[in-house]
Amino acid sequence: MPRQEPTVVFTGGPIEAGLLQGKLADADVESYLQNEFMGTLGTSAIGVKVAVNSEDFEQAIPIVNSFKEAMQFDAVDTIDESVE
Repeated sequence: MPRQEPTVVFTGGPIEAGLLQGKLADADVESYLQNEFMGTLGTSAIGVKVAVNSEDFEQAIPIVNSFKEAMQFDAVDTIDESVE
């Protein structure tokens, strides 16, 4: 069987990528970080990518989507409404 390349399921900052990788690990989905050292340089042009094996893609997608939704709600919750 030929080796399959990992499929990227998320691109973001190093903290978000690490959190998502933990969520995937909790579901027994092996994941890999790409550009993780570049992402720590503080440049927004390069995102840290989270990739999974092709055979785990279907299992990973609901986890990734749930994580993205939670990130959006967290971002809204942190807005300081006292600022005009």
